[in-house]
Amino acid sequence: MRFDRAGLAEAVAGRGAVARVAVAGTQGSAPREAGAAMLVWAAGQAGTIGGGAVEWQAAAAARALLARGGPRRVDRLPLRPALGQCCGRAVTLVTEVWDAGAPAALPAGPPVARPLAEGAARPLAVRRLVARVRA
Repeated sequence: MRFDRAGLAEAVAGRGAVARVAVAGTQGSAPREAGAAMLVWAAGQAGTIGGGAVEWQAAAAARALLARGGPRRVDRLPLRPALGQCCGRAVTLVTEVWDAGAPAALPAGPPVARPLAEGAARPLAVRRLVARVRA
């Protein structure tokens, strides 16, 4: 799945600040693959990260992040024990708040892989993608 800059800019222009929730990684089977994303705002959302309890909890967390004004959160959700999902083991979700200036501040060209926290290691899938792009 590609990062939809135009869709993000359109959502921000029409809704004000929005939260983008992306599946950053999966362990075991999961409702959606890494890269799946949805946009969330106070009264709605667009896209999907797999539906069900995972999506409901992610949307609620995204709305809370929007309400308090935080820039980003990373959640690792164990699917069976925490959410009663029939899918595998866990998903890692990254939620980022985007406002009017954020989409324009993105660098031109292909999406950029960046660490979520100072000193954080990139997942293997991201390292492979970056190596393939550089080649």
